[in-house]
Amino acid sequence: GKPVYVEKPMTVSAGSAKRMLAAAVNSGIKLCVAHYRKAQPRFRKLKALLEQGAIGEPRLINLQLVQPPVQASPENWRLDPKQSGGGLFHDLSPHQLDLLQYFFGTPEHVTGVAINQGGFYAADDLVAGTIRFSSGAVANVSWCFTGPMNFSRDLVEIYGSKGRISFSVFSTHHFEISNPDGDHKIEFDELPHVQQPMIEQVVRYFRGDGPNPSSADDAVTTKTEYFTSGAKT
Repeated sequence: GKPVYVEKPMTVSAGSAKRMLAAAVNSGIKLCVAHYRKAQPRFRKLKALLEQGAIGEPRLINLQLVQPPVQASPENWRLDPKQSGGGLFHDLSPHQLDLLQYFFGTPEHVTGVAINQGGFYAADDLVAGTIRFSSGAVANVSWCFTGPMNFSRDLVEIYGSKGRISFSVFSTHHFEISNPDGDHKIEFDELPHVQQPMIEQVVRYFRGDGPNPSSADDAVTTKTEYFTSGAKT
């Protein structure tokens, strides 16, 4: 009977995500999913700028995450599809995909490919695709977990009709914007606890003092669209 704040990935499959949502609805239990980055000041500011037309109409998004390979081990459950649902893609991409949904609306069409190139473990280690959002923006997205040693990339670029925004999802506390007003780097203080802004909102929701800041409905959309219908092995 207690309210639930569940870590991401919400579940290991789209079907189980739908069952979890149905259980919450049928029982009246409040359910939030830990897609916590959209509550951070950096991404709330970025969304506000997009809504204000700071770069015009968003047209194209390029998202890349590249990491060198890691070896499988009994302790690294993220690389075991039976436990994680799909390796590092299922571990890391929910944050990125939820942010894209937060910025650009519901995904209306998703297509892509997921394969195992390196053979280091059983899960797919390369995922790439294209997403068309309800806003009309289109994203090219790719995750490669067998990149060169001593190299990594975490980059999102948003191209609009009047400018560009670029940022890292995981490793920096700023973003850069270029538009007719010039080039700017907007910086933010380091967060002592990365989930704190979201958890504060979740607590208010549990107490009846605010809306659900990260609903299971949105998470089910993420799980269904990106983790089931989109990727083709």
